Amino acid sequence: MGSQLHADLILYNGPIYTAYGQPYVDGLAVRQGRIVAVGDSSALEGLRGADTRAIDLEGRLALPAFNDCHLHMAMFGRSLSELDLGSQHVRSIREALDEIRKRAAAAKPGEWITGGALRSCQVRRKATSYYGGT
Repeated sequence: MGSQLHADLILYNGPIYTAYGQPYVDGLAVRQGRIVAVGDSSALEGLRGADTRAIDLEGRLALPAFNDCHLHMAMFGRSLSELDLGSQHVRSIREALDEIRKRAAAAKPGEWITGGALRSCQVRRKATSYYGGT
């Protein structure tokens, strides 16, 4: 069998979660960054070559390709134009109000100013002390 048919990586002695028809298998083979076979570890032996890296999971769970590129696209897009009052930009209520005033001065009549992320733990004093003019 030529090396192009051998796996680059074999995981064996699973369980390995597949999320498909057979949700758990005990063997998995990868070639060029792609899963090429799943099943019993013994069935994958034919994919093992001299340069194949083999990892004995010793009964530990593997979640192949488990990643979360979780994104609420509409919310993210909207956030790009919103006023960010998060801790990287604002450290006090005075600074938050200054940022709101700047945005309001640049806004067109009737235009909404949206944003947020201001957390009480990032401000130096309570809101009630600021409104007294201090």
